[in-house]
Amino acid sequence: MKKILVLFSILSMSSCVVPYDAETRLLFETQIVDSNENALSNIDVEINVSNGNGLGAGNETISYGKTDSNGKIKLVFPSAEFDRGYEIFIQSKENENLGFLPFSFNNLELENFPDYKLSIPKIYRLTYDESVPVTLQFNPVNGNKKFIDLKIDGVFCPSFTDYNDNEQSYFVNYFYAKKNQTILITYKIENVSTGVIDTNSQEITIGTDAIQTTINY
Repeated sequence: MKKILVLFSILSMSSCVVPYDAETRLLFETQIVDSNENALSNIDVEINVSNGNGLGAGNETISYGKTDSNGKIKLVFPSAEFDRGYEIFIQSKENENLGFLPFSFNNLELENFPDYKLSIPKIYRLTYDESVPVTLQFNPVNGNKKFIDLKIDGVFCPSFTDYNDNEQSYFVNYFYAKKNQTILITYKIENVSTGVIDTNSQEITIGTDAIQTTINY
């Protein structure tokens, strides 16, 4: 029984301890608005840092706050000592949610903070009733090419972004978009052999039904 308790204590401690760089601070800033560009105040923002994978893995909350009267927020937090993934997500209590979609930015790493700062000019917070889910899948048909970047122009709420492997060869982006609009996606593909980067654009018409689009490259 004592062995079990000792093991449990070790796992508990290891699952909530992330080593930090005491001298390095990172900054996240943004503005949160609704679909009509109205600033949303008092929206909870929480930043988690992953402490690895496997046995005893978990997340720690390292910073949190609320948007001000202009919908803006700045959060400063310590950088993990090692190459840890950062997870940033927006949340509010259920009774304050008022039908707004939760949304998140996942798998962010230190390289996503150029000059130690991640600045997103504007994040839309949509409701379920006014939006539809959109799934973009970028599928490689040429082994010499890999996906490296995506930009979405339109009124949308980010939900889930994931890289299937370290080579970023297969990219999936899942989000909610406001109904009855046309969004523009711009993405970059790199030729691994030559280093040449091609920029491509495509319009997607958003109606009232869920959309799933596969783009081969």
